[in-house]
Amino acid sequence: MPALLRRRSLPTVVLLCIVSLVAFLLIRSPDRRKQYDLPYGYGSLISDYNGLYRVNPCPQDLDYLRRPKYDFTRQLRFQRICVFATISDDVDRSEVVNITSDPIGTGKVLDLNNKCEVIDAHGRDLPTCEHTINIKVSKPYPTRDFKDVLFVVATSADRLRDSLATFSHWLGNTNAKLLSVTLNLKNFFFGDQDKSLIADYAKAGVKLLVSPPYDPSVGVGALHFTMIREALQNADANTKWIAILDDDTFFPSLNPIRDILDKLDPSDMVYAGAVTENKAHIDQLGHFAFGGAGIFISRPLAVALEPHIEECFKITPIREGDGLLNECIKAITNTTLTSIKGMHQLDTAGNLDGFYESGELPLSLHHWKSWHRAPVASMAAINKKCSDCFLQRWRLGEDAIFTNGFTIALYRDGTGNLDLSKIEPTWDGAVDLFSESMGPFRDLVPREDKKSFYIIDSEELSKTEYRQLYKFWKDGEDELVEMLWKFI
Repeated sequence: MPALLRRRSLPTVVLLCIVSLVAFLLIRSPDRRKQYDLPYGYGSLISDYNGLYRVNPCPQDLDYLRRPKYDFTRQLRFQRICVFATISDDVDRSEVVNITSDPIGTGKVLDLNNKCEVIDAHGRDLPTCEHTINIKVSKPYPTRDFKDVLFVVATSADRLRDSLATFSHWLGNTNAKLLSVTLNLKNFFFGDQDKSLIADYAKAGVKLLVSPPYDPSVGVGALHFTMIREALQNADANTKWIAILDDDTFFPSLNPIRDILDKLDPSDMVYAGAVTENKAHIDQLGHFAFGGAGIFISRPLAVALEPHIEECFKITPIREGDGLLNECIKAITNTTLTSIKGMHQLDTAGNLDGFYESGELPLSLHHWKSWHRAPVASMAAINKKCSDCFLQRWRLGEDAIFTNGFTIALYRDGTGNLDLSKIEPTWDGAVDLFSESMGPFRDLVPREDKKSFYIIDSEELSKTEYRQLYKFWKDGEDELVEMLWKFI
């Protein structure tokens, strides 16, 4: 290619892109959603004429609203609630305290394309805080050591990469190790991608180990049983516990798990975990520890089972790992299940609001990116500031309940008649299949009588400041409540 043509090709392409973009913006519908400036300063070249907006910077405390990942509508109804949190040893987490007499306001409409200016007809001033509330919260969890625990998952490299944020939330800087038994090891873990993935986990404070399955023919499900062998091969002198997980098992914090393990004898044969909450699954599959909730076995039990792995395949037709593990334990040892309350398999379909808004502090969560959707890392991040305040509830006036890390829920008929000691059965089959494990339930509130702002993100601003964002989705105009925490 001639040098002159090469020199002209890039500017020509850039010009064509700009022309195409301008044409696209001109023909867009009146409900334009463009919020963010164009790259390389091209946004400043576009006039306000004919519906094309020049994007001007927002004030520093609001500019985060234009981050592309949020995808807010150009006009955003916004309010900020300032939470002054005092660390205290005198906190009754089960009590739903009324922390303000004022109802949640309507906020102000901001134009994200024009300095985040207020365009509300009722006034152009944006209060620093729509409300100011004062609460007491528990102190942060202490730093605990988990060098005696080897967590093991059977997953793919791609899923492992996607799970970095959630694994690092609860595994980061704990001295625990994470072993991934990975079927596609040949494709992903023999090159630069392997080094990058392990390095990314290391930067997040997680020591990641990878291993191929000794027998990939058993299938992914059975790997949750056979990976006992890989776990023992990768255990070190400190390893006392082997934790068998799914790659979407999530612990809001490992600190309560430490308390439980410290009450068990790692020199004995221990099999600990939780049964599914779903009665239909118990009736069909049996009563045993389900892997999604997390299973903890002591090293002596793993050593006793490992020589019998192949034999155990012959004694049962079950090919799911947690069921296989249970059958093998019963056949080879006299060990029985130690049930751990608060670990959740969550074999639930549909809207799980009732569970998360129940006030329970769960030890583990599962199926949060498949059977239901919940941004668990953003939800639970607040517990690094105030331990068991995650999913703690407070009343906001007479009409709203704030479930920390999940929702701000506004009730049309108020909250006075809600029995908050019971769970609202919001998910499919709740009353028929979950009454024994999670009931009794309170009455279901019709969807049209409840307006919920759901958490979408959280961020530490400083050692004493923390920000949570709660969003209500509305066609044409999103609504957002910022909870700005200041820890005293």
